[in-house]
Amino acid sequence: MSSFTGEHDQRIDGKGRVSIPMPFRGALGQQDPEWTAGQPTRFYLQYSDDLKGYLRGWDVRSIERRQRQYQRWDPGPKKKLAIRYFFRQISLIVLDKDGRMVLPQKQRERLGVEGDDELKFLGYGDYFEIWRAEVADEGDDHDALLAQLGPDFDPQELADLPPDDDFEPE
Repeated sequence: MSSFTGEHDQRIDGKGRVSIPMPFRGALGQQDPEWTAGQPTRFYLQYSDDLKGYLRGWDVRSIERRQRQYQRWDPGPKKKLAIRYFFRQISLIVLDKDGRMVLPQKQRERLGVEGDDELKFLGYGDYFEIWRAEVADEGDDHDALLAQLGPDFDPQELADLPPDDDFEPE
């Protein structure tokens, strides 16, 4: 199973086009059940008021899994709210033959980016985030957090993950 890892700097052009980092493109293609070599890569781009200053990218399989999870919920106001909240705030993005997306104008405004600005793509395993580079660099409190947790803290201690019911060996 592919995942999104690392930090990647990309520049947006005057037409709002930006290249998706090559490692992310590979993961997106592998996690799209309809994708075949030579076909455009697709992914979902999430925006919402709670994503302060950034956008979130999801592969197709993750969104399909989330849809199945919501279908298993009991009907009611919480389910309706969750569906409204999540699915109304994502857009299907199709990359061009060069691996670029056109970042929608509304999302460019949310990020405060214009042509020739630098964006930072940050991988978080199941998803990735897109930030204006200077905002991402200002908000990185990684060192402060590690200092607060102490010298003996091992982040791997937090990785007590439940089994993945959807795991399919490749």
